[in-house]
Amino acid sequence: MGGNLNRSEDSVPFIPFYYTWTSLFLAKAPHIPQSISTKLKEELHICLDEHLKGLEDRSQIWGLKNPRSIHLLDLWLTEFPNMKFIHFIRNGLDMAFVDGQALEHHYMHRRSLLADRDFRYVGPSNMALFWAKLNQVAAAQGAHYGDQRYLLVRHEDICSEPVETMRSILAFLSMSVVDSQIQAAAQDVQKPETAGRWRFRPPHEIYAVMSLIRPALEQFGYWSEENWRVVSDTCQSPTLLRKVKTFGLADRLSTL
Repeated sequence: MGGNLNRSEDSVPFIPFYYTWTSLFLAKAPHIPQSISTKLKEELHICLDEHLKGLEDRSQIWGLKNPRSIHLLDLWLTEFPNMKFIHFIRNGLDMAFVDGQALEHHYMHRRSLLADRDFRYVGPSNMALFWAKLNQVAAAQGAHYGDQRYLLVRHEDICSEPVETMRSILAFLSMSVVDSQIQAAAQDVQKPETAGRWRFRPPHEIYAVMSLIRPALEQFGYWSEENWRVVSDTCQSPTLLRKVKTFGLADRLSTL
């Protein structure tokens, strides 16, 4: 979406905008001083003009992709009353064990979202808390605008049921596309090699993450009682823990 994109197909004109404004917006919301709000919106529209350059008729459907848009969901939906927002989410267990550098553009804003006590936890635990807070805040904001303007899409559903998930997205956008186009697009969907990476982490790390963010995992459909039973038993039973060390982590956790 847009003609000026980086390798991740994010809108280049908005990259400096998000770097400049996201943390400030999160820190001040919901009581943003008028002077800051005015300047922020001025720059928002300047970036949007650059993003839409070449689109002669702005009554046409247009879109914008940038991961940090989720931080400013409320701003977008307030500023553009006809806009619809697609909230794309991935399993928090996988995201807890992502390379921090890969999510630097998100993770740099964690001070604005997490409480001081959350920083007692480091590494995957802190990343998991950030994932939970970020997505729960966005989901709550989206619910305020209703299901005509906000749609939650799970990464795992795109991978496992691409045709059905695409149809739901198109219906949300009120777009009519022939079935052959949907089928062709579905062929491009590939499950990433990193899917399920949490399964190969040490059991005590998985246990800590699942314990910390259970409410968010349940809310977004990622909680599994069977997974929890196996991990908690492994961590609490010396016998099972010795088996994990003896036979290899990957073999033991492959049953999750």
